[in-house]
Amino acid sequence: MIQLLKKILIILVYRLLGPTVKIINDPESQLKKIKAGGRNLLFVLWHESTAMCFYYYRYRQAAILREDSKKGEVLAAMSRNLGYTDFKITDNTADKTAIKGIIQLIKYLKKGHDGVIAIDGPNGPYHEPKTGIFQIARKSDTIIIPVGVWYKNKYVSKKRWDRYQAPGLLLSVYY
Repeated sequence: MIQLLKKILIILVYRLLGPTVKIINDPESQLKKIKAGGRNLLFVLWHESTAMCFYYYRYRQAAILREDSKKGEVLAAMSRNLGYTDFKITDNTADKTAIKGIIQLIKYLKKGHDGVIAIDGPNGPYHEPKTGIFQIARKSDTIIIPVGVWYKNKYVSKKRWDRYQAPGLLLSVYY
């Protein structure tokens, strides 16, 4: 029951905060040119910045990697609500779940879809990138698009490893 309430709460938060987004330096025209050239996109961001990045690229059949855990199930519920496909991974590279999730993502990207990955996720350390992103991009023939987020007003969770950020009343996204 608690997990269901968490899922509902995070979906509501995204639905309420999403419309407050203000994009500056909107990359949409450049992204369309890349897609028209037959290439797919792999958006890469810090884990702290996932809040509104998911909202920005919603309903475009993109994929995410998410942790195989209760916390990951909450993220999966939110992302599915925004039109994403999710693939499970773990931090343990010897775990078959991690390998299977990455292979599934690569196949999905090769079919013409885009992806969104927190480069330092799912469990950190803070701002230390994982190298697998480059292998995923190479094997799926996708272009890595680094994403940065700046919030004019924000909430920062000091108790989380990622110092997760959520917007106040105004969000600006830079690409």
